[in-house]
Amino acid sequence: DLAGPTSYTGLGMTHQLSKEVALKWMVGNIDGGIDAALGLKQSAGLAYRFDWTLSEYTYLGLSGAHASTGRSFDVIALDGGFSRGDWLLNGHLNFGQLKGGAYNGGDASWTGLSGLLGYKLTPRLQLLARADFIENSKNGGGTYVSNYMGQTYDAAATPGILGAGLGPELDSSGALVDQANPKGANLTRLSLGTNYLLNATTQWKTEIRFDQSSGYNFQDESGAFKKNQTTLGTAVVVSF
Repeated sequence: DLAGPTSYTGLGMTHQLSKEVALKWMVGNIDGGIDAALGLKQSAGLAYRFDWTLSEYTYLGLSGAHASTGRSFDVIALDGGFSRGDWLLNGHLNFGQLKGGAYNGGDASWTGLSGLLGYKLTPRLQLLARADFIENSKNGGGTYVSNYMGQTYDAAATPGILGAGLGPELDSSGALVDQANPKGANLTRLSLGTNYLLNATTQWKTEIRFDQSSGYNFQDESGAFKKNQTTLGTAVVVSF
């Protein structure tokens, strides 16, 4: 949710290259502008995905999104999974860069790694555990979503995108750890959750997530800076 595009509008095609390999691609607008007031427009570019069916239980995927208008970025991801019986296992590796998106005005760059484990305790109830890590130290930090495009870079001001735990590393007072050469904060997450099948088309999801930043890049209700944050959420998802 921090390292790649989420919506696409354009023209594309799907190709069944072989029994095991499929290709999808689209040319068009990738996401909307980050902030219309700053003149940051939609990005026109190319998005694609390859899927390999390795066996009855395993798959491998390669996807990417590239643009040079509005925002200039490259995001590439490799993912794979294993599903058999009650067990589910998925992995995801993400690389990306965004021109002019880092805190110091340079290019933002990040690497993300995720793993997901699921087990069906009953036919209706699934237990889930997920771990994520985003390495984001270059140029004071910045990712595809949590970036500094269009902003004024003022090292004297309190920086940071505190809702995400990213941005340049802060100390316990909220100041930059390194004023001269700010280093971006890295983010680690652990999520524990459940999926409960209410009926054939409706799932009830719950999750508790523990976020840990390498800097004091979160804030509590009183405004104090801290390194960690806990989030509890629930949702009902209807498929049709």
